[in-house]
Amino acid sequence: MLINKVKRVVNRTTLKNILSDPGQMLYSLKHQLSNGHILNAESLLKNDRVHVANFTAGNAGDTLLTIVLRDLFDKQLGCSNWSTSHVHDVVTKKKINTFNECDLTVLGGGGLFLQDTNPNSVSGWQWPITNAQIDQIQNLVVFAIGYNRFRGQAEFSDNFKESVERIIRKSRFFGVRNYGSLNALKSYVSEELHHKLSYQPCMTTVMSNIYGFKPVMNNEKIIGLNCAFDRAELRFGERLPKLMNDISEVVGLYDKDYIIHYMAHSPGDEVMCQYLDKANVNYKLIKLYNRSAEYVLSEFRKLTLMIGMRGHAQMIPFGCDVPIVSLISHEKLKWFLMDVNSEEWGVDVLESDFVDKFKAVINDVLENKEECINKIQIERNRLWDLTCHNIQNISQSVNAG
Repeated sequence: MLINKVKRVVNRTTLKNILSDPGQMLYSLKHQLSNGHILNAESLLKNDRVHVANFTAGNAGDTLLTIVLRDLFDKQLGCSNWSTSHVHDVVTKKKINTFNECDLTVLGGGGLFLQDTNPNSVSGWQWPITNAQIDQIQNLVVFAIGYNRFRGQAEFSDNFKESVERIIRKSRFFGVRNYGSLNALKSYVSEELHHKLSYQPCMTTVMSNIYGFKPVMNNEKIIGLNCAFDRAELRFGERLPKLMNDISEVVGLYDKDYIIHYMAHSPGDEVMCQYLDKANVNYKLIKLYNRSAEYVLSEFRKLTLMIGMRGHAQMIPFGCDVPIVSLISHEKLKWFLMDVNSEEWGVDVLESDFVDKFKAVINDVLENKEECINKIQIERNRLWDLTCHNIQNISQSVNAG
């Protein structure tokens, strides 16, 4: 297992990015080698809970959400020692025994329902676990997981359907982070299991409730921007160059009155910089990858507005009461806005009148900033009440045996 962890850090792409900024190296190594969990001092206490996720420092959203998940459970169910298991690791009998020695095994974090991130013929998604092994886990909770398949992406295999059905049957709680994902997953499983699919928003959307954030006193007016380029052909088709030029031109309209921060969640996001440079946009590059959760949060919380294309580029600021504009190149962004009754804050990148709609949405949110913040707070508190209810149900289920 240690060899696999080292390989995730010591590879050509990761080393190139880390060496370009040596200050990132220590955090990246620590995060990857500990599966996103700061190594505990030696303790006589047992690990009460185990967290299974795609632990990575190379994507700011995935780095943050795994930490927030554990903090949420500790806040609601009492502090615990956690052990962590990378979702890509081979599942062995010893690992199953480790799960069952704990009170709770929580699966969640890292775009798990994708077939091309960790390709395997065992399950058809990121966790290479057999159906028989799923059956052996005693107290399994799936929390705030999403249906991550892109527009036009190849269909999941039959293995995926069998694996998902088995894990839903086995789970004491199966929480899906938006209703769009929930409804998509229903098409893969027997109707008798539909009632076990529960709506559980991502814990990043309720961070103000978890941590009790105070308003940030910041005299600067800052607009954050994030664009994503993974699976670009599925996001944009042949429109990528024109679309990025259009986004840059629109954002450039605001760089006289606002400071522009380009928020790179992962190294690939920096492709956008060439388009911003071409459009002569005055901006500052903020590298959020291979950084601590505290750093990521601090950069988001200082914003006046966040324009985001990644799911967590909308959910993290929402959880910090920062107004958002969503650039929709994946259905999950639209699904989130629907869940918080705020579809007016999004614009689809494939719309024919994209530029006009994009400018109109930005202007509307900026002109009605306080109303937007008030709406976020109302919706966030509603998501928090639901989250507390779900965790209480998990606790009761586990305690009941």
